[in-house]
Amino acid sequence: MHDLTTEEIRALGHAVGLEIREPELTEVTYSLNALLEALEAINPAELEHVEPLPILLPSASFPGEGDSLGKEHLWRSISSPS
Repeated sequence: MHDLTTEEIRALGHAVGLEIREPELTEVTYSLNALLEALEAINPAELEHVEPLPILLPSASFPGEGDSLGKEHLWRSISSPS
């Protein structure tokens, strides 16, 4: 992968609503290119053929909520010593 230029970094910043000016532009360019280089080193080529897994977020409710094993049962079971 080629290094990003200062103009590419400026355009990326502009795309997300940031105006990056000198001398920060040089530092951001250097840091971002170093980060991309480090990430490239830990990205094995074999992973290109692996399908990503979907992100499954936990439900906001507790298991058994709405029946006799709802939040009250859960709270009693974790707050009472065995």
